[in-house]
Amino acid sequence: MERKYLLRSQKGFTLIEIISVLVLLGILAAVAMPKFFDLQTQSRLNARAAALSEGASQVHQAAAFFLLTTGAAPTTLANLTGLAAPNNLTTPWAPAGSSFSLTFAGGPLVSGRPSITVTATGIAGTPVATVPVASLNVPIP
Repeated sequence: MERKYLLRSQKGFTLIEIISVLVLLGILAAVAMPKFFDLQTQSRLNARAAALSEGASQVHQAAAFFLLTTGAAPTTLANLTGLAAPNNLTTPWAPAGSSFSLTFAGGPLVSGRPSITVTATGIAGTPVATVPVASLNVPIP
């Protein structure tokens, strides 16, 4: 009688229960992993957009400084690269800790105004090194 009681009181998981849990974990991993990699790609593209936005901000700051110091609107990239630091455009520009290198070049006319082309390139050895290069034409205000 005591032996029957011992067999009934043993606790644990059956093989079917363990396999079903492993199958459920496998399904969850199959769904979650592609989403995780998509989020990584999207965050790298967002970092590139932020770098281009930073470049556009630098163009606007340099143009405003040029206008304040000379009283005339800038018309070329040379007007903005010859300013006193820290208001000048330096090309290529990659501050310490940055993942992107920005270059500035003369761009096409945008709405009848001259523009500066800002190009963002991922720096080798950073997580964004494989992000495609992108450019943005910023009208000189």
